[in-house]
Amino acid sequence: RTSSQWPAANISRLHESEFWVFEEFPEQHVAVLRRTPLPASSLTALASDNDALLAKLRDDHLRFGLVVDTREAPLRNDKAFEETMSKLRVELTSRFQRCAVLLDSPLGELQVTRLERDEGRNTLVTRSVAAAFRFAAGGL
Repeated sequence: RTSSQWPAANISRLHESEFWVFEEFPEQHVAVLRRTPLPASSLTALASDNDALLAKLRDDHLRFGLVVDTREAPLRNDKAFEETMSKLRVELTSRFQRCAVLLDSPLGELQVTRLERDEGRNTLVTRSVAAAFRFAAGGL
């Protein structure tokens, strides 16, 4: 497999489920968490999947940057959903050196920017694939 960011890079898949695909580029010290387009009809199932994903994180991920690719994610911002996702957001931003959230809509950007501001994090929120990967890899 290849990446548009690093065509010759090794890619390791750490987790794949109905809601998430989590891969890493070990040489670049970047991980990518991609949300699948499947709607979360059960918040209990989503929370369980989030916990399974978090169990795959390693101590050395503290040296990695993270790109959270939500471009295919169904838009959802109700309180119950945001509370379900809170643990994942907190854990990811504390377990990676840098985090970028990749979105495809201005509405998504506003929603994630609000969450990051309200929860006191310094995450790059962008619609640019290049900017997200550059930030996660340590550049700006």
